[in-house]
Parts: sequence; C-alpha cells; structure tokens
Amino acid sequence: MSSVGLVAAPQPPIWGGAETWYSLVNMTNPADSKVHPTWTFDYFFDAPNNRELYMHARGQGDEVCKKIAGAAENCNVLNVDGKGYISNVDTGECCHQTGWMIPDDWLSSCGATLNETITDINGEEVNVWQCDGQFRNNYADASDGTDQPIRFWEYKGDDLKQWDFVRDSYSTAKEMFDDS
Repeated sequence: MSSVGLVAAPQPPIWGGAETWYSLVNMTNPADSKVHPTWTFDYFFDAPNNRELYMHARGQGDEVCKKIAGAAENCNVLNVDGKGYISNVDTGECCHQTGWMIPDDWLSSCGATLNETITDINGEEVNVWQCDGQFRNNYADASDGTDQPIRFWEYKGDDLKQWDFVRDSYSTAKEMFDDS
C-alpha cells in the first residue's frame, strides 16, 4: 500500500497583505456611478485600531459620498469602531451612518479559494482568490510573497465594480492619522 502526502490548500492573505497599509486606488464603478464611473482615491487601512479612510477627490462617483457630496466635491468616508462618517471636505458638512469596515480576514472568513495564478493583471503575476458574498468577490494579490493588493473586483448584475491598487504607492509605513 502506498501513501500519498496530502497538500494543504493555500491560505488566503489578509486584506492588503498587512494589518496597516495605504494605497492609491484607481476605481472603476459603472455599477454605482453611471455618470462618473472612474476616479482615483486614497485608501488607508488600520486593522489594529479598527479604522479605514477613503479620501475621494473632485470627480468621484462614490455611492456613499453621494449622500452628502456630489461628484464635484471632495469627500472623505471614515469607518472607525463600527461607526461611519461621511464628510464633504469643501463645505465641512458631515453626517453619521452605520459604519462597515472591510475586515482584514474577509478572504478567510468567506472561505475564499485560490482560483488561479495569472500574469495579466497590470503586468503583475498574481494569485486570484474568489469567494461568494452578496456578489462573487475576486481579489488579486502579488504572487511574489509580499501579498500586496493588485485588484479587487465584482459584478453587480452586469456592471463592474473594480479597485486597481497602484503598486508603487503601496506602503505599510504611511501614517493613517496623526494621533498627536
């Protein structure tokens, strides 16, 4: 009788590859913004302190920012300790809503599986992970051992929602907030 060694399935990375990180994101979102389907935003993630910040500039089409700021406005979305805050940077208007932060372990908690390793996302060789949530979620991270985020995407019906992380902007050292 021969024995065959079992190989454990690869484990998904944590969101962004680090507990605290920053990246510039090129957003494509005709699913939620037909008028302004592409824009760029700054994204800060800080799991140990349970907070994340989205900084959207003029021309954004973010569905959360629409609540108080049109596309012509700068808008920040802050999620901290289960509370969400949307601010129109230009007018100072702010409102509170129920916050929802992307958990750092969302890939493992949703049972993500490694779909494939490919080389055609922004010229990078990546691991592509899939899990089913409200929509089928796809996440690509660098396959070079850094686990840096490369792309997140899903389809809302027939419409794409996609985050392309700008790899040269990625940092685990960038300060998210000035806590002084």
